[in-house]
Amino acid sequence: MIQQFDIKWKKIINIFGLILLLLLFEPGIFKEKNFQNIDTIYDILKIFFIFIIMLVYFIHKIKKRDFKKSIVLYALIIFQVYCGVITLLKNGDFVRFIGPAISSIAMLMLVELLINYNLFFTTLKKINMYFRICYIVNFFTIIAKIIFKSSGIHYICFLGIDNRFIFPFFAWMLSEALVDIHNNNKITKTSKIIFFLIEISLLLVQTTAAMVIFTIWIVPLFIKNKHLKKLLINKINVVFNSIFLLDILIVRYRLSYMFSNILNYFGKFPHISGRVLIWNNIFDFIVPNNFWLGIGMQSELYDMTYFGNKIGEVYSVNHAHNTYIDIIYRYGFIGVLIFITIICYLISTLKKEKQNKFILPILISFSIILLLGIFDTMIYPGLFFLIGIVYNIDKLNEQ
Repeated sequence: MIQQFDIKWKKIINIFGLILLLLLFEPGIFKEKNFQNIDTIYDILKIFFIFIIMLVYFIHKIKKRDFKKSIVLYALIIFQVYCGVITLLKNGDFVRFIGPAISSIAMLMLVELLINYNLFFTTLKKINMYFRICYIVNFFTIIAKIIFKSSGIHYICFLGIDNRFIFPFFAWMLSEALVDIHNNNKITKTSKIIFFLIEISLLLVQTTAAMVIFTIWIVPLFIKNKHLKKLLINKINVVFNSIFLLDILIVRYRLSYMFSNILNYFGKFPHISGRVLIWNNIFDFIVPNNFWLGIGMQSELYDMTYFGNKIGEVYSVNHAHNTYIDIIYRYGFIGVLIFITIICYLISTLKKEKQNKFILPILISFSIILLLGIFDTMIYPGLFFLIGIVYNIDKLNEQ
């Protein structure tokens, strides 16, 4: 009976899970002003497939009776429920909050289901093909943007205006590396070529921080010194403590101003495109008055108007451009404490899996997303995709 159940639901997870991943990893072009109707269709599809995956997940848990094995998922649910309550208490924009919230929970459920039903790597192979197609289209639109800069189409970029393509690139690089190790017990030339393609794309659009941070992939891709790799794995605490320290130095102590001459040479400003102004404003005005609970998830117009009035319209944005500061801004000290607790638990999980053959690319990816989180708000599906992998890393060798 259980076997028939597994076969039936495995087919459902295989189809619906793949479609949901494609929807959650969609590049972001449909967020633009000219595509509201298409974006609405995407949102409706996401809700439908999220409902299916959540239903399958709970049925699976009931049949298997293994509710005790999802600590991180329960912690994330507690975090999102808390954020939702704060948003309601602060008269925020609950519609803006609920979509990303249920997407994050569904992503963890989906990763766990794919791994439990031995569908994880077959699904990743299909996702990789999708990412490759996205890259090709995106690359040609970047070239078109450069060539036709004065023609009116210079703002077009398939993976989203500005730097939204960073998010699909992150998941793509990790996915390719995991499939390589699963199939060949090593990272192959394919992942190395993809790394260079991503770096070229980031260079063309002058996304300096992401381009520099992505170079960390050189460690698993090109460095053959096994002792160096083992040292990195054995010093997981040092790696993540250094990232947290760097975050504090840049955000609170304005480390970037110490390198103003170098930044100016490359045409960059010490305030990091207005980020330092945003962070200072949050610490000076938001934190003192809303330290414990934050202001909740407010509307996009509220955020843009607030930042625009405080630091100048040229830097009008709808988020804090730092993962931890954005959480403090919206959900206060309690919110960021819950989030950091989840991150620390995941780090402790990695420490227990030092001999796992997938540990290095996962460790690199975790480091990259935390480093990117210094300069951007990385609360998006790729983060929860990674969290799901980290929490289930012990099961990857069984696939």
